[in-house]
Amino acid sequence: MALFLDLDNTLYDAKFAYAYTIFNLEKEWIKKKYTGGFLGLYEQARRETKENLLNHSSNRLRILYFKRMFEEIGIPLPIKESLEFEKLYYKYFMQGIKEFYKANLENYKIVFSILEKLSKKTKIIILTNENLRTQFIKLSAFFPSNLNITLITSEEVGFEKPDKRFFKYAILKSKSKASESTMIGDNLVDDIQGALGSKISAIHILSIYGDESHSRKKTRKNGDYLETKSLIAALNLVLKTI
Repeated sequence: MALFLDLDNTLYDAKFAYAYTIFNLEKEWIKKKYTGGFLGLYEQARRETKENLLNHSSNRLRILYFKRMFEEIGIPLPIKESLEFEKLYYKYFMQGIKEFYKANLENYKIVFSILEKLSKKTKIIILTNENLRTQFIKLSAFFPSNLNITLITSEEVGFEKPDKRFFKYAILKSKSKASESTMIGDNLVDDIQGALGSKISAIHILSIYGDESHSRKKTRKNGDYLETKSLIAALNLVLKTI
């Protein structure tokens, strides 16, 4: 058996960390007196990069967004500027993760305790649509290094969730059977639909730390899955089955 875990918005609140980051980057942009509105330029650069590099993990590289932004305002070779804002991006993103971690410290103690118990009974692998460096940076902000857990990114595989090839790779790495494995995630398409399409059972979490008593069976195109309002509830459901 293997337990597959999503990372962003499953093990920590990526939406909060992202909003925190963008808010502070906009202040940095204004302080440095760059022309144009930061938010508009950032969203445009992000959208264009994702369209040009569709289904490729590099479409999430923030330095590509910043390069486009500075080129848009008339800096043809923005080496210093792009590197500076990439550094600031990760600085603030890590701060955002740490803020969320501190606010939910007691819940994290429970999560890590359950994961430790699970890791002694089954293989645990974090599956994420991102580049390796970015996810290592995020995990370094809050995740204990002593837990026996593996990470697989779409950058390493060459395909993103919900592609069956991503899950096939994960199953091979876990040395487990798909039918005996479980995926926990927040995204109904990438995590849940992707897992079900590969014959992996799935648990959809509606929030990271919500109502722990909520659990119900639901159905999507490729099969049934469980829905919970809490990561802790989802992990406990898995713990009870092994």
